[in-house]
Amino acid sequence: MRAAGEATRQRILAEARREFAEHGLAGARINRIATNARASKERLYAYFATKDELFDAVCAGVIRSTAEEAQLSADDVPGFAGRLFDIYIDDPDIVRLYDRISMDGKPDFRSRGSDVYGTKTAELRRGQRTGAIDPAWDPAALLSMILGLVRTMASEHHVLIPGTPGRPTPEERRAAVIQATRKLIAPHG
Repeated sequence: MRAAGEATRQRILAEARREFAEHGLAGARINRIATNARASKERLYAYFATKDELFDAVCAGVIRSTAEEAQLSADDVPGFAGRLFDIYIDDPDIVRLYDRISMDGKPDFRSRGSDVYGTKTAELRRGQRTGAIDPAWDPAALLSMILGLVRTMASEHHVLIPGTPGRPTPEERRAAVIQATRKLIAPHG
């Protein structure tokens, strides 16, 4: 693909990411995405045949880039949770997109992310074998709990109403995520 074509494709993906995060799959509008990306609707459809295909491409890109940036290591699972929290705080659209994947993503799409999650669960399993992580947990369930904890604590709308006295700061929420993850994985006995 020529450089200009790739630049257009990347603008479309960036605008689609914003659109899907805000409106979900059903509410997203191809016309709005194309206009904001400074591309024609025809050009958009040349890259992505359907809105579902565009949604899948956006979500797959977010899953992969987040996994690469946060890097889960069995030797530092609490650090992973902290890095993931930081990513979510820096870009709240990522949390909204994960919510949209849960609501709008088709089962076949969610299964395509299994290689990313499979790598993470394999790493947790490795930590269980070395004794760094409690072996009583199913690695997939443990990963789900950690991801859910981070998403919940990073989402402003989940943590009390803004302006509520005693509301934890982002720094306090990050520290809580790390501490909770540390306790969750701690080997017992």
